[in-house]
Amino acid sequence: MSYTPNLNLLLTPEDDTTTTFKDWRVGINGEEGNSNMAKIDEAYGALNDQTQKIQSKVDVVSDKVFGDAPKTWGDVQTIVRNGAAAQYFDIGDQFIVEKLSAVTASKGTSTGITAVTVNANSFVEGCGEVHAGEYVFTFDGKSWRNEAGKAVKIENYGISVTGTAKAGDHVIITETSTQLAFDVIGIDHDTPADGTLKHSMTLQMHDLWPTAIAFDATEATWYIDEATYPQGLVAGTYHFTLPAGYDNAYGGGSTLNFTLTKDVPVGGQIRFAWSYNVQANTCKISTYESIGATAVIETVSVADGEAGTAMPTLHATAVSDNANCVHRFRYGSNNWAESGLRQWLNTDAEANTWWEPKTVFDRPIAIAATTAGFLKGIDPAFLDVVGEVVKTTQESISDEYGHNTSTERFFLLSRPEVYAGTERSADGADGKVYEYYGAGYSDLASPGTGADSNRIKYRNGSATYWWLRTPYSTSGHDVRLVYPTGTLNNVSANSSLGVAPACVIV
Repeated sequence: MSYTPNLNLLLTPEDDTTTTFKDWRVGINGEEGNSNMAKIDEAYGALNDQTQKIQSKVDVVSDKVFGDAPKTWGDVQTIVRNGAAAQYFDIGDQFIVEKLSAVTASKGTSTGITAVTVNANSFVEGCGEVHAGEYVFTFDGKSWRNEAGKAVKIENYGISVTGTAKAGDHVIITETSTQLAFDVIGIDHDTPADGTLKHSMTLQMHDLWPTAIAFDATEATWYIDEATYPQGLVAGTYHFTLPAGYDNAYGGGSTLNFTLTKDVPVGGQIRFAWSYNVQANTCKISTYESIGATAVIETVSVADGEAGTAMPTLHATAVSDNANCVHRFRYGSNNWAESGLRQWLNTDAEANTWWEPKTVFDRPIAIAATTAGFLKGIDPAFLDVVGEVVKTTQESISDEYGHNTSTERFFLLSRPEVYAGTERSADGADGKVYEYYGAGYSDLASPGTGADSNRIKYRNGSATYWWLRTPYSTSGHDVRLVYPTGTLNNVSANSSLGVAPACVIV
């Protein structure tokens, strides 16, 4: 027997006198997967799938050619997933994302209902999006109907009325929002974490978030681990020595002691509040019963001199299992993956609910107590198309250098991603430049730290400082940032600066 070259279909030569009718029939249309009919059907299915994919891309490009703009975030995602984003969008194109400010309810001139209330979260969930404007629901005597005349259950929108509705009664819901402008900064630049997805489009806020935010909080000095302190740190007198050669003008190299009147349990923290330009012997010791606890067990003073039992040794940049580095307990950590800012960017939870410790030395970032997560109120239709991508981030001397690979949803840009060069050549770049910041857009002839007007961002109308996620690698606390002039510099993690979140449609 012989076979065709493409589909490997069975052929029966004219001079074949040996093949039985049964063998021929099975080879042509038998139930086995290698019969001619099965092969043709399989090939048709594969061709049909490919044709549909091609047609989908043709439709997208046709929309672009004939001026039909995408009407929903789902339309934008379809364009991206079809690999047509570069044909449809340009670098620098801008999208407006709505973030809910408030939802209020009114009964208008209704005669049956006497009052109306609305739950903002439920209303947005019922609508499926955030869109500022008025929404009117009218009672027709039997059912409530929306503006399109469709019968709806108003309770599905978080609306509650008092009284008995009469025909003609209506509820007016007013939704207000702020608008966040996002620029397209890269197309097919980032790699989706979902391996089945091949395309992406990266967006970054054009202006900075209206409030300055710290990258991370100052951290605890010691952790009371069970191996070293099986009974906890019992009340008594203890001493420690600050590293010599580190801020000697304000106490570096000195030995200090303190006396506790209350035990610190296993799992507790001790914080020495040695701040910038303050003499160490004037600072206080505070103890906490657990990692990140806000309630203090007690606060005591320190005194010069060696007395009592030695606490675990402190180093300027090295971190051990139970002793933090001085850089981080004074100025916060520059580790992006563990930062409070990263947590805030990726939650919609209310204040006092979203922060959680990432290390045994972690302390709550200030906004955790007063501010809901960044995602609170952002249009859910937009969030539905934002996916996770794989990013690398430089680590500093306190994390033994190298790169950390993480899955990110909302994130900050890295040093090389804004055309500012590589932080540490031995480790390579933590990312590649986005087209929005690169050659042809930048004032610089090559990647560098100098002034670049293309990197300038504004908060409330004024050019200001904004965070990157790359650490200043020779420090345990400093993080890279962009100055108001567009130059690159570094500052301690507990400073409050501008935030320009990025995300990726996948």
